[in-house]
Amino acid sequence: MKAEQRFTKLHIKAMKALLIAAALLMVFACVPQRAFADSSIVEVIGWVYEFDKNGNYEISDSSNYVPSRHDNTYGTCSVQAKIADITEQDGIMSIGVKSRSVGLCYSYGNEGLYVTDEYGTWALADDNGKTVDGMKLDKIGKGAIIVQSSWDGWDWQTEFTETDNFEKTPYRADPVFYADAEQFGGGCYYRIIVAYKEQNLTDEKQVLWFDIKDYDYRKKAEVYELYLYDAGIEEEPQENTTTEKSTEYLGSTLKADGPGYVGENGIDEKDPHYGWELGQFSISGFSASSDEDGTPVFIRNEGDQVTLSFRLLQDIDKLNGKDSLRIEADRKGTDTYFGIGETDFGRGALIVRKGDGEPAIYSGFLEANARKDTDMQILTLEEGDYEIALNYKVKEEKSSGGFFFIRPTTTTNEYYYTIFFHFSVRSGACEIVPLETGTNRELPNRSFTETGFTLDLTKSRYLNVNVKRVMITKDEDGWSSDILFDGPAQEGAVYSEEGFYTITAKNSYTGEEAMTKIYVGTDAFIKAHVVTGRTIDDIEELVASGATINDDGTLDLSGIEVMKQAKARKRTTAIVLAIVAAVVLAAAAVVVFFIGNKKKRSAEEEEPDDDFQVDDLSEEDLEDAESVENPDAEPIEESAEKEPEEAPEDVSSTEEKEPKEEEKPKEEKENE
Repeated sequence: MKAEQRFTKLHIKAMKALLIAAALLMVFACVPQRAFADSSIVEVIGWVYEFDKNGNYEISDSSNYVPSRHDNTYGTCSVQAKIADITEQDGIMSIGVKSRSVGLCYSYGNEGLYVTDEYGTWALADDNGKTVDGMKLDKIGKGAIIVQSSWDGWDWQTEFTETDNFEKTPYRADPVFYADAEQFGGGCYYRIIVAYKEQNLTDEKQVLWFDIKDYDYRKKAEVYELYLYDAGIEEEPQENTTTEKSTEYLGSTLKADGPGYVGENGIDEKDPHYGWELGQFSISGFSASSDEDGTPVFIRNEGDQVTLSFRLLQDIDKLNGKDSLRIEADRKGTDTYFGIGETDFGRGALIVRKGDGEPAIYSGFLEANARKDTDMQILTLEEGDYEIALNYKVKEEKSSGGFFFIRPTTTTNEYYYTIFFHFSVRSGACEIVPLETGTNRELPNRSFTETGFTLDLTKSRYLNVNVKRVMITKDEDGWSSDILFDGPAQEGAVYSEEGFYTITAKNSYTGEEAMTKIYVGTDAFIKAHVVTGRTIDDIEELVASGATINDDGTLDLSGIEVMKQAKARKRTTAIVLAIVAAVVLAAAAVVVFFIGNKKKRSAEEEEPDDDFQVDDLSEEDLEDAESVENPDAEPIEESAEKEPEEAPEDVSSTEEKEPKEEEKPKEEKENE
């Protein structure tokens, strides 16, 4: 069985390949190849399957299909990306892209969904089934859209499903699913399945007072397959990443209980408004969107133009293509919710209220302002909370009777409907605007004022703003700070007390934070601290080094260089004087040395007599001198003729007197 099923799938795949190859040949024949490189949207050719009313959209096993055309589908499948090349891969369209994100689109409008219920015309019907090609879904309702991916083209993984699609989203232009480069970078197959049920009116008859209609039913599935691969992804500008989903559709039709347009009643099959929509509201031009407790929130950045538009999808004189249904003027309209008394609403009244203000009423909006199948811009939206309502009255003229001799009668019924929704617009910025008291000038971050400031929160009404006041003082132990206030900011409050203020703001929608620092006071050091961001201790050191604080809180550091140069000159002078002193002292020492040396040599030269010679001494004198110089020496033996006692006296007297007189000046000279 599995082999037969596999063979059947291969057989179907081969047939599809032949069809897609023929279709691609037609595409390449009609469109120049270079056109694809510059195109951002390329249509995808698919297949349209048909099943009986009891079928479950058995796509894998069916051979009852034809190529998709604009006249046999409800919408158009396309790829939105920067496309480099289009070829054929395993019988399906192969697209090389240079975008990191590729939008898979299925676009459609009202004209294809809610066709007139006439003979021979197939119209959308509600499908209570829950199975599409073996996949279990919620109730299919009015159409299901499924997006799948596969690495080999056989085993499919479901990425996205949406049931009752045409009822929930009557008009679609944005991509259904975004394929990411991380998935298709190595090549990936994608499949978009659109499944829905149709009905065809075959007979209409009247039994007594009842209209009886007979229908034929069938089920259809549109299947689009393609292959995506990376053809050299180029980095896209950052600002383009938020514009791919910059349009969102809001509002749903509710049946009101009466002319006050109150009540939230659904529309069932017995209601004349069943199965069609009058129009569609949209909001575009925003950078991002989120949801806050069920309320859509649209983020508006600098340069964004967020607009509210309306697209009329019906002829107001022939609603849903029926002459019996038309928009009727409501000359005595009221609105309980908005508190609007009796007013001429005309043919449709658009009501707009911003915040807690009075609602603005645009009477006769559908007749005077709206144009069929055209986006009509209503408002350019600023930051705030909005409530929108479109109230209109539908008149139905229905014929009944006409049995035998009874003439048919016409019954007129009036119904009241409203399209109501609410949303918020928030700024993506995180802007704080302190205004100086007295001058009303804006105080930038890291500035000071002597008079104080107030906060203008008109541009940051939805920000979380906090103000902290710190008192900075100096005592004998140095600088210290005390927190005197830390709490939420109050619009209109005047902050004039001396202190260092830190104002912080946080945008809870974007997560962005901002901080502004303001000083109120006259202390020059704190001014410089606020303006320059330096610590007060650093500023004191700089001032001690020659810096000065200007009137605007900035620091003039030129004095530091002057002081450095003065100190350098002082050090140079001291060094020079020390060197000179050392040189002088050295020179003096040299002079003293030479003078002393000279005197010593002179004394030594003057000590002996120039005329005195050793040869002039007698032998007796030499002996006496030798005995004086060497007292330990033994006396020289003398002859018996000399007297022994006279010689010592004479020698000693001679030796003691003459050498002492000669040596005394010599010792004094040496001492000197």
